[in-house]
Amino acid sequence: MLIELAKSAALLLALGYLQSFIARQWPDEEAVGKIVSGSLYGAICVIGMMSPIEFSKGVIFDGRFVILSSASFFGGPVVGLIAAAIATIFRFWIGGAGAFIALGAVGSSAAIGLFYRYGHARGWLQTGLVPFLIFGVVVHVGVVMWMLLLPPEIALKAVQTAGPPMVLVFGPATAVFGLLLQDIRQRVSIEKELTNIKEQLNDAIENISEGFVLFDANGRLIVCNSQYKDFYGYSNEDARPGAHTRDLGILDLERKTVIHSGDPTDYTERRDSAIQLRGKLIVSLKDGRTLEVRDRKTTSGGVVSIQEDVTEREQARQALQQAHDELERRVEERTFELSQEVAERKRAEEKAEIASRAKSDLMANMSHELR
Repeated sequence: MLIELAKSAALLLALGYLQSFIARQWPDEEAVGKIVSGSLYGAICVIGMMSPIEFSKGVIFDGRFVILSSASFFGGPVVGLIAAAIATIFRFWIGGAGAFIALGAVGSSAAIGLFYRYGHARGWLQTGLVPFLIFGVVVHVGVVMWMLLLPPEIALKAVQTAGPPMVLVFGPATAVFGLLLQDIRQRVSIEKELTNIKEQLNDAIENISEGFVLFDANGRLIVCNSQYKDFYGYSNEDARPGAHTRDLGILDLERKTVIHSGDPTDYTERRDSAIQLRGKLIVSLKDGRTLEVRDRKTTSGGVVSIQEDVTEREQARQALQQAHDELERRVEERTFELSQEVAERKRAEEKAEIASRAKSDLMANMSHELR
């Protein structure tokens, strides 16, 4: 009987892996998830009862109480009730002397599971290998106690023959099943949390006013936002995850999206991990916009690039430069004009001085002659 019970427990544990799929598709927090989970637990109980150990006509043993107690603990009252209802209906369909006794055992298993859930939620009870093992032993000791209500001619024999193997096999099976479900739920919770973080991160990146793109250490695109694709006219296929930065650079040059008069290699390889990155790179687009590209290395060897539209700033800078150049030109012109005026004035002064000297000499000569 011990081996047969172990086979039954192994079957139920194997079927329990289906819960991982259900938990990912329909979480227990949702109404649909509760119904689906309860139905799955109930179906696993039915499968177990389809190949039971028959002690006597109408008295069968299987691992349904492992499932029912775990369903109540992990799924709560709705999941536990649905699973218990399905298991009870099928057990009554099988019939026999133990049908009504099984109803009590089903109820006690579900109740113990709910009590464990209640105590764990309030911090009174812990989870883990030993707590789950104690939980499984208590559940199946309770089932064995219900056997005492079987007809007297088979009750004591059933307790003595099936009781110890049930506790020895299904107690540890409950612990293993509990650890399995706990691991599944932790994995699902972590996956859900990571999904939420990814969605929040993508939303944040998408709402950045600048173009944003992240490449890995091999130059492969990891993520980018719509603004980045809009700047360069990339389609979703062009800027798909895994696209290489060189290929994107080649597209820019082939489509003449950017105005680049220098070496094409310098442009296409500007984000290559083997090349020293510049602090800034100014990119002129064919539509007249000007981008300031700031590339930075990540700790993993990749590159994060921020593309800012600086068209207005560049136009203001150019206007300022033109004004500065115009002012310098005017200063130079005025300086030249002033220098010319100074030269003319100096020549005039020199001429006046010469004339004054000539006059003085003439007056001196005339005065000498008159004497």
